[in-house]
Amino acid sequence: MRGARDLQSGPEPEFRRHWIDPPSGHQFGFPKLYAGEIDAIDFDAWLLANGYPAEMCSECPEGVGCRVVDGGDVAGYGITRADIERVDRAVAYSGTRPKFEVPKFWSKEQYQDPDTICVLVLERPSHDDLYKTVRSYGAGRVYAMPVRLAGTGESTAAQASRAAVLLSTIVADIGREAGLELDVHRSPWWHSIDERRRLSGAGMRTYLNVCAELDINGAYRLALLNQASVFDYVQWCAAADEHSELVLPDGAMLGISAMLGIYQAVAVLTSVPERRATWLHSAWPASPFPGCPIDYMAKGLTELIETRVWLSDLAAAKYP
Repeated sequence: MRGARDLQSGPEPEFRRHWIDPPSGHQFGFPKLYAGEIDAIDFDAWLLANGYPAEMCSECPEGVGCRVVDGGDVAGYGITRADIERVDRAVAYSGTRPKFEVPKFWSKEQYQDPDTICVLVLERPSHDDLYKTVRSYGAGRVYAMPVRLAGTGESTAAQASRAAVLLSTIVADIGREAGLELDVHRSPWWHSIDERRRLSGAGMRTYLNVCAELDINGAYRLALLNQASVFDYVQWCAAADEHSELVLPDGAMLGISAMLGIYQAVAVLTSVPERRATWLHSAWPASPFPGCPIDYMAKGLTELIETRVWLSDLAAAKYP
């Protein structure tokens, strides 16, 4: 693996991080984290590299219309470096090579170096592989790798962002197993009540429309909103329908965002609405997830985000 050993040393780049969200960015996986000097950013180049359509870049030249939010000391998608350090202090890691259930090329005996294994796992990250890698080598060590890979050019900023999405939820899960209270699913502006008040009603109405088109009913609708209770769900639906004040919690907002991304990707992959619903509710041999995708998505936000990332990659491969 090119450059894997070079990643073992050298300071990690230190930048003030910013979340960038262009117009209609949720359709293309935004907001995304930018780690660099914000005053020196080439907005057009960065947006294109992160999956924003070229024809839409012309509508926001030099970042006009983009929302830029200071990410502070954010290590990735919604988890801070302080939280990662807390997890590393609380958890005893094995230090041994992960034992992957499915034999893969990186589990061969010649791949013993921890950083090499991290690089190989992050090339095609899955929840189980990343979980085992973090349990072996530590949250801080694995979490630093996507940023370093992007910095050396061995992965794109978009790939690093997708890896951070999975890692943040995995690190939080490991922290909770150790008895820590971590709120990984916060985000820089949904954490603001004013922003959530502005977005919640429209987001909930769109979510209900997407569920209706994809034939998602019953308990699935609650599960995809971060395991919402029946009482909360009924209240949210009523408030959205009546256009009255509604402030959804962060987890529900993240669930809606992931579902919008899934819908967008499925719509790219098939133009026939009936096939979109059929795919979600049927076992599909080409899917990396066991059983029906909707059952996997309903397990939790980690699985929902993982599905969105996988589908977005498929859609991008169809129309690069």
